[in-house]
Amino acid sequence: MIKIFIKFRNFVTKNKLIENGDKVLLSFSGGPDSTALALLLRKLQKYIDFEITLFYFNHNLRDDSEEEERIVREFAKRFDFELFIKKLNFANRESNIEERAREIRYKELLKKVNEKGFTKIATAHTLDDQIETFLIRLIRGSGSKGLMAIPLIRDNVIVRPLLEIRKREILEYLKALGIGYVEDKTNRETKLLRNKVRNILIPLLEESFNPAIVKILNNEIKILTTNESYIEENACKIKDKIIRGEKLNIKLLKKEHPAIINFLIREYIKDLRGSLRRITYSHIRAISELKNGQKAFIPAITLIREYDFILPYVPNKIKYYEYSVDKIPFKLHINEIKKGFELRIVEQNKDFDDRKRAHLDYDKIKFPIKIRKRKEGDRYFPLGMGGKSKKIKDIFNDMKIPKRERDLMPVFTDSEGEILWVLGLRINDKFKVDSKTKRILLIEKL
Repeated sequence: MIKIFIKFRNFVTKNKLIENGDKVLLSFSGGPDSTALALLLRKLQKYIDFEITLFYFNHNLRDDSEEEERIVREFAKRFDFELFIKKLNFANRESNIEERAREIRYKELLKKVNEKGFTKIATAHTLDDQIETFLIRLIRGSGSKGLMAIPLIRDNVIVRPLLEIRKREILEYLKALGIGYVEDKTNRETKLLRNKVRNILIPLLEESFNPAIVKILNNEIKILTTNESYIEENACKIKDKIIRGEKLNIKLLKKEHPAIINFLIREYIKDLRGSLRRITYSHIRAISELKNGQKAFIPAITLIREYDFILPYVPNKIKYYEYSVDKIPFKLHINEIKKGFELRIVEQNKDFDDRKRAHLDYDKIKFPIKIRKRKEGDRYFPLGMGGKSKKIKDIFNDMKIPKRERDLMPVFTDSEGEILWVLGLRINDKFKVDSKTKRILLIEKL
């Protein structure tokens, strides 16, 4: 008993998992791991000044759920723990129920942190859980980030104080104390991959290959974590140049080391989806190898490469629209593309920026001004082209503007259909401001 506590205390203090003044919310199941963690934390309070509260989730999935909740309540009362209980309701046939339950638990834990001012969430993941996760992700084809398995600290709030302690040490500890716990019968069902790894693969590796396999794999995880930390530090220096909102500049990214490429593609996916769950190395590689116009299908999202960029694929659903402006000043909101514009007379040119505004000779324009969606075959005389006309489609291609953005760039014409300006492109040379201009029309995106 003393040995496990010293090991536990040294691990917590060395990694600063819990410190003086912390308010710790323990995700408690009543199983052996969380029961042992609750008792070890209670003992740790003699050395560190912090508070502990238990949070139990009743999943209502088994016939003995109410009995388990009763055992949890008795444990909390016996050892004087404050206890929160949350009942979860799932349809028995709900797919991926284990993952859904996990997502809901973390959501509720974080909600309680915000409501009650907790500083840490403690989960009872053990060294066995760490190795199981590593092997599962190895089997599924995860990259180095995934093979880091369970992080010691997540989001600066979730901590795993048991991550260096074996399951058998916990069982011996509880047996020596004479403390009972809730047993999850599903842990013995071999139809689940985690249970196969736990009950078949790891014992086989220990008995037939290397008795110290758990320690060896744990060291491999630490090496991967160190290496990944170095990659992350360098990748983050260029992240803002590579990832701009929903767009990833694959042309720039391809100039980097493969480790940086893989890391930033994962970051891009995480930013889009909110997590990297079910994302494997094959997904990362598929994205990195996309050619112009090709799509990559990854869980929950489809990506497409358009010229130098990777971005989410969105089928063209913008219907044709046309608005009319016959008086100035005027403010216009185009519902179809969710963009607003202001048209007004100004005395002098504002800062030049085709992406936001156009300056035109007001007296050369025949009103009303029409604002519409681009049409096939649209062409005009862009400023600086020496009086030559050019198709808008060809200009888009030259500028490598992604196809999904083209219909978000409205066309401004005069009453006779002569194009004045296209958002993001140069104005029509015929309507430029010159020395004879008396009134300047400013069209500006709001």
